[in-house]
Amino acid sequence: SYQYNSSSRSTLFMMGLQPSDKLRFDTSIGIQKIDYSGTIGGSTGNSFSLGMTTRPLRRLNLAIDWMVRHNASNINFNAITGGTGSTNTDTSIDLTSLRTRIDYNLSTRWTLFTELQNSDTKGYLGGNESRFRFGADYALNQVFKFSFGWQSNSRTNSDPANALYN
Repeated sequence: SYQYNSSSRSTLFMMGLQPSDKLRFDTSIGIQKIDYSGTIGGSTGNSFSLGMTTRPLRRLNLAIDWMVRHNASNINFNAITGGTGSTNTDTSIDLTSLRTRIDYNLSTRWTLFTELQNSDTKGYLGGNESRFRFGADYALNQVFKFSFGWQSNSRTNSDPANALYN
C-alpha cells in the first residue's frame, strides 16, 4: 500500500503456547490504520491468525496456519495520477488463507517438504490463489538454507473485468 508521507498506527498482539517439545500453538491479532497524505485516502485493517506446528513422528513435522484479514480502504486515484476530482474508489478486501506444510528430515542438513496454500480474496481485485510446492531444503547453517523444488501456482480472478488474466 502507499505509505510514503503517510501516518500509520499499528498494533500487533502475538501469543504462543508450547505444551510439549512436539506441539506448538500460535495466534496473533493485528490492527492497522493508515492515513495517506493529502486527499489520497486511507486504510483500516484487522487480522487474526492461528497456527499449529507438531512433530507426530521423530523426523516428520506438520505445520498448519490459518489467517483472516479485513481491510477497509479507499483511494483517490485522481490525486495519485495528477487528475482532477476527488472520487474515492473502494479498495476494501476480505482475505482468508490456509497453509499446510509437511517436512521430513533426512539428516541434519537435508529436509524433504511439500506445501499447499490457498487464499481467497473478496472485494477489490478479488480472486482465489492456490500454490502447491514440493522439494528439498539444504541447510547451510542454522540461519540460511537453499531450497530446491517445483511449484505450481494458480490464480482465478473473481471480477469478470479481469477474467482474461485467469
